Amino acid sequence: MTKLVIYTDLDGSLLDHDSYSHAAADALLAELEVHGVPVIIASSKTRSEQIALRNELSNHHPFIVENGAAVFIPVDYFETQPSGTVHENGYWVKRFSLPRHHWLIPGRTTTRYFNGSSS
Repeated sequence: MTKLVIYTDLDGSLLDHDSYSHAAADALLAELEVHGVPVIIASSKTRSEQIALRNELSNHHPFIVENGAAVFIPVDYFETQPSGTVHENGYWVKRFSLPRHHWLIPGRTTTRYFNGSSS
């Protein structure tokens, strides 16, 4: 038996490019849920932005934030916690990068590259 999984971006994909409405996708999303097809949101948006939208959509599946920086899996989505994840605020989290705020501190990582040093 083949198990389907759908991955989608948000802006201009699941959400209308101009209005950011998901109304055009609502019926299909409901049908997919009835048939047990998970819709995994993969977006540049942050965890908090995606949680708000997922609540609107009644989407309870894992989601990918900040262009792949981390995957958030609702606790108990799988029978056992996936290896390499940490438990954080009701999610099993696998990070592939430091959080966004780390990179936004001026001079934290760029100074060494722009002053001629590569170490």
